[in-house]
Amino acid sequence: MQVSTFFVWKDSFNLGVERIDGQHQCLFEVMNRLYVSLASGDPEPIVINALNDLRFYASQHFGEEEAILARAGYPEMEKHRAQHGYFSAQLESFDVRRPKASEALSFLKDWFLQHILGTDRKTEEWLRRSA
Repeated sequence: MQVSTFFVWKDSFNLGVERIDGQHQCLFEVMNRLYVSLASGDPEPIVINALNDLRFYASQHFGEEEAILARAGYPEMEKHRAQHGYFSAQLESFDVRRPKASEALSFLKDWFLQHILGTDRKTEEWLRRSA
């Protein structure tokens, strides 16, 4: 069974901060692995492993992104950190059993696109001005 990609990275998502852009692309890859695992009907332990990888990688990325923003003196740091916290809390509460998993995937896609194209886009402008 061939499963298509659910999260498609576009160059327009790039913020111009190479480290962050690379991590965002990796997060899309990990989210796609979770999607493929769910859509292919993989056994629950494999799905849980993919979800745990996403949790770990998101935590690593958020920590690094927040450190970059803190060093740059980003004025909306707490708001940005709170959004990361909300995402992480939702990720912790995901139920990988079908059909609940489709709701989780929709949340991932929507939140991440809104965050990159909205919240992170604002940080791009700040980082460019403060460089």
